[in-house]
Amino acid sequence: MVAWLISLALAEPTTEVDVQTASSHDEEILVEHRLGEVSVQIQLHNGVVLTGHVPLQQLVLWSPTSIDVLQFSMNGQTVELQSNQIASIQQIEIPTDRLEITAPVTESSPVIDVGTKPVVESEVSDEYVKGSESMNLNPNGFSFANPAASRYLYAPSSIGLQAGQGYVSQKLLFTSGVYALTDNATMLVGTLVPFPLVSVLGAKVSKTLEPDLHVSAGVESFFLPFSGLTGDGGISVPVTIGYAGVTKGDLDSHISVSTGVIYETIFSNGNFVYPIMVAGHHRMSDRLAIVSENWMMLNTDKIQDGLSPYLASINSVAFRLIGQRDANMQIFGQLISDNGYPRYTWDIGLIVLNGAQSESLIDPITGETYYSKYSSSYGIGPLPWVDYTWHFGPARTEQSEAE
Repeated sequence: MVAWLISLALAEPTTEVDVQTASSHDEEILVEHRLGEVSVQIQLHNGVVLTGHVPLQQLVLWSPTSIDVLQFSMNGQTVELQSNQIASIQQIEIPTDRLEITAPVTESSPVIDVGTKPVVESEVSDEYVKGSESMNLNPNGFSFANPAASRYLYAPSSIGLQAGQGYVSQKLLFTSGVYALTDNATMLVGTLVPFPLVSVLGAKVSKTLEPDLHVSAGVESFFLPFSGLTGDGGISVPVTIGYAGVTKGDLDSHISVSTGVIYETIFSNGNFVYPIMVAGHHRMSDRLAIVSENWMMLNTDKIQDGLSPYLASINSVAFRLIGQRDANMQIFGQLISDNGYPRYTWDIGLIVLNGAQSESLIDPITGETYYSKYSSSYGIGPLPWVDYTWHFGPARTEQSEAE
């Protein structure tokens, strides 16, 4: 009873109702919402706008800093919205042709019109509501979308960034940046810092065939920007990689398989190496995921000499720490990352390199390479892997099933 009196006191002036007239229509009348509920439009920090009903008593006592939850009803479903998941709440009016038939209006059941002004508007933390797929919320129950679904430790997945999104990654002394020109095309640039002795340019196109099936193709070229200063008159491109891949899974848990061809002139006068890459990503909580990326390099030219095509392998595993965007304004914070989109990720893990080295001779007349049947193996690691990535651009929105 006390809560009801408080709600009446805090509400805006009521709309007068002629009870006698209402009763004369067989005590059945169309009212704006179910008794005790208010029609509202709630905007979440991920940009999703929900329209439904909230109990009037909860709404009057609710504040952005409270620990209480709102019982939000829409299309016959009820979910709990945490206070720190809501950007704004606005009272709305339902058109007359959409009103519901409810209980009869009597003298003991007043009709309260709380107006159409916003009840409260606030900016707090950046979280999705943990809800159902039918409401287009995160199906895995996480509070926000994974910002790093498009990449593993170095290799990309076939899940593309959306237009305007991007990131800058610092891997020890190597800095790279990726930007999405469209929902299906991204470009890559990178270089060693502070001296750009080795740089990279690349591009990737991706396509979503089904909600959990993605394909991609791309190319990356590593070059020596200052090689022309040595007197050869041009920029050296010692390694070029062309690849294609497929990714199975969603933004939070997925596995990728890629292959292609590498043309290198570092260890030979122009060999083709064929890589196979298998990588996976599994998100365990809002802030933590585990990532593994594994490569195997094959030289098929060695098969004709009766030798194993195996050249080298790279195995890695890392924990990915996903940072939440700060609620308060910080330097460049709100300019770099839109509301609701995590601003950074940390990858901390280990990497191991193994390989087999075979001596070779090059025929000066034919240019053919001949490999020795004797080889030695080597291993390097485990070595620490640390990668800081700074994300920018708009928050991820729902993608179509086939772009």
